[in-house]
Amino acid sequence: MKFKFLNVVLTGLILTVSGLANATIINSTADYTIDLQGSLPGAQMAMAYDPIRDLYYGAQGGAPSFPGTVWDGNGNVVQTAALGADARAFNYNENTGNLELVTFTSDNLIVGRNGSGLFNGTFTTLLNNMAGATSSQSMLTYNSNADVFYSMSNSGVVNVVSHNDGTLLGDITLDFSTAGITSFNNYFVGYDSTENVLIATTLTTASIFELDGSFLGNSTIGSSARDGYYQGYTNGQLFIQDTSNGTFKGYDLFADGPTNSVPEPSTLAIFALGMIGLASRRFKKQS
Repeated sequence: MKFKFLNVVLTGLILTVSGLANATIINSTADYTIDLQGSLPGAQMAMAYDPIRDLYYGAQGGAPSFPGTVWDGNGNVVQTAALGADARAFNYNENTGNLELVTFTSDNLIVGRNGSGLFNGTFTTLLNNMAGATSSQSMLTYNSNADVFYSMSNSGVVNVVSHNDGTLLGDITLDFSTAGITSFNNYFVGYDSTENVLIATTLTTASIFELDGSFLGNSTIGSSARDGYYQGYTNGQLFIQDTSNGTFKGYDLFADGPTNSVPEPSTLAIFALGMIGLASRRFKKQS
């Protein structure tokens, strides 16, 4: 009986601490991280980060002749050139290593790059006019684990769009009321692959939601997120275009520190199993 009780207690401990280790911890005030430099013109669209080349990619939307920009990992501009497509959102595809671009009218393209990762002016079309997008202006964000896009208008309903054929797979209704807000900025929704959550913004607040739409928390951001474009989410950071100088400012919405003190679930499980084994031997000797 004693052994059975100990087994139950240790199993419960594993489940409890494992849940804590995997919990999303949100900064009440977002931490400033980096500036993507340069006096960026006009309405900047959602950017992407390539972790292999350590490069960020962004572009001004509105016409194919408008410029695209490449930054190094420190935020310095390494290329500015006419993009050749009317950008709405860059996405880095971890499954293929391709840089993809969602355009006005919701086409999805592979962006041609040279050996250094810079734009070479070519594109390969993957999809035309994705039917699942909420609008032709939507800045679709990509979840490479599920191989889907997320697309949102300010109604708070997020469309889940197939990366394979652009069709609507379903939708997610974000919990506005619990978040304490009435509407979000048009066109933008972010996805964090580490936390597996969605991010939406109002003027000075980022709201974080589970993939079922349930509200997790708010984080106050240091820049005003303008309605519509001028923002993006990549490399674990929310980027907001600073209207005073045109740069993109990055913000970390999630706290990493507190989770470091929690044992890994696998380590805890090994420890617990060892304790169960020792207890079992002791009780057998006593019987």
